[in-house]
Amino acid sequence: MNQNIFFRILQGKFKLKELRGYLLIITILFFIPLFISLSLYPKELEYSVMKDMVSYLGSWDKNPRGYQFFNFSFIFLGFAYFPLIQYLHRRISVPRCKWFAICGTIFLILSAIGIIGIGFFPDADGKNLFGIEGRKIHFDFAYLAVIGFLAGMICYIEIIVEDYIAMLRNKQNYFDFKKFKIPIIYFLLFFIGLIATQIYAKNHFVRPYPGFFSKSMWEWTIFMSSFFEMYSFSILLPNHIPVEIDYKNYILGLIKDDKNLLESSIEVSPP
Repeated sequence: MNQNIFFRILQGKFKLKELRGYLLIITILFFIPLFISLSLYPKELEYSVMKDMVSYLGSWDKNPRGYQFFNFSFIFLGFAYFPLIQYLHRRISVPRCKWFAICGTIFLILSAIGIIGIGFFPDADGKNLFGIEGRKIHFDFAYLAVIGFLAGMICYIEIIVEDYIAMLRNKQNYFDFKKFKIPIIYFLLFFIGLIATQIYAKNHFVRPYPGFFSKSMWEWTIFMSSFFEMYSFSILLPNHIPVEIDYKNYILGLIKDDKNLLESSIEVSPP
């Protein structure tokens, strides 16, 4: 019985009570090691979110006593996101927005892979356990995590907005738009703020950027925002699956339609 529950959760097939418990476990196992890593950061270096990047906590040359805790927290979070992403995908996939759902889910999977990579390849000098330069590849994973999250959430928000427009046009809708106002407005303000401040800072300041333009502060904001948006959508989306879409038959149907269209165009083409 327990084994069945385990495999069901790995596939993101949560019941509502299980989902809440899973979110609580993720919160505990992510934030506690993160705060331990922060507490072990050398006092003389005076860690600050306004001047120090997130990944400094996972660097063995900057945080020799606490880097393992940071790296564990990010590796764990990345893997823990996979069942959650499957859960979200099943509930946000509606007929009018199939491709947005597919693209959004792929982007979020890439983001989760990026988060795992941040933990496996710290921002530090020297080589990691796999004999690969950690710092060299660390930034690639960081960009993957950030871009994947931003693109994935834009796709998911587009689905919610499209669903709201359908409701205004007296067509079938699947989601309660009012519930999503806070995470959507927050994401838009955060996204605009991120892009605007970094473009302005790049053209007017020399690193490290001051105050509200601080790159490290915005990096922390990105990861906390990722956490907030994933949690919000998990809780706000209906626990039941609005529409069960058979993607295999859907894609095969598209191919068949294209084939029929091609054959009909050949038949009517002049000799």
